[in-house]
Amino acid sequence: MKRIAVMMICMLVIPIVASADLTIREKTHIRAFMGVWVSEGSELTYIKGEKMRSESETEKTGMGAQRGVKAPPPAVTIVRLDKGVVWHINTLDKTYMESPLDPVPEAGDQEVYRFSFRDLVVEDTGETREVMGKVCDGVKAAIVFETEGDDGPVVQTVDVLFWMTSEVKVLAQMRSFWETMIEMTQGTRERIPLGDAMAELWEKVGKDGKVPLAMDMSIAASSLDPESEAKTKASLEAMSEMMKERSGEEEGLIGDVDDTAMRMTREIISISEDKLPDSLFEIPEGFRKAQQIRRW
Repeated sequence: MKRIAVMMICMLVIPIVASADLTIREKTHIRAFMGVWVSEGSELTYIKGEKMRSESETEKTGMGAQRGVKAPPPAVTIVRLDKGVVWHINTLDKTYMESPLDPVPEAGDQEVYRFSFRDLVVEDTGETREVMGKVCDGVKAAIVFETEGDDGPVVQTVDVLFWMTSEVKVLAQMRSFWETMIEMTQGTRERIPLGDAMAELWEKVGKDGKVPLAMDMSIAASSLDPESEAKTKASLEAMSEMMKERSGEEEGLIGDVDDTAMRMTREIISISEDKLPDSLFEIPEGFRKAQQIRRW
């Protein structure tokens, strides 16, 4: 489930290039499966030509919340299509990690990933809501993937409710960056059909030139038989109670343990076309390259 979650975040959330410089601010919410933890935060994305920088700040609560650095700085990621790299930057330690945008190499003769895009169903909900003062129409999409599990094929469904509008013209230019990045990161050896899913998704969801200003996403947990699911719930509830007793704090499960899906929401709260300096998309002077960096 985690792998598909990452894929869908990339596919549905990463802002794309525009001819003008763009600064996009969003508010975010993530609830882990069975309420293990909840994250509330914001994300600031800067876009300039073939360059993108994102800065995310989150506060996590629940039994899965990380301990350690208090009030950590934003997590910074820079995508450089012109250089074919991604930089993950730790501004507290002054370190950075570099990853190629090229497809993941094969591990011997074994393919790294084996995903298949099975189905996509899109329907208008007939509902509307305001986002950034714009009237948005609700559009539901159910995306079905299949991957290979230890005991055979595993089907996972991603349900997304998009809030679409045609009133924000600048976002209509945001397709080419995303498509180029997917082309660079998706190889036949990985068999991750993001490009196939994206093409069909946006053909149906983005009709009439509409773009999303908000989305609610639900990723179903991997299929468990009733006995295994009951054991998992019981174990999590027991761990939650133990942690509460040890810490004396209400840091246990958050929400309904019977809700096994991972849930994410994102909403754009502001868009600016102010000119951006090139330095935003470079590694700061004096930062040290590392194999791994601390992340929060």
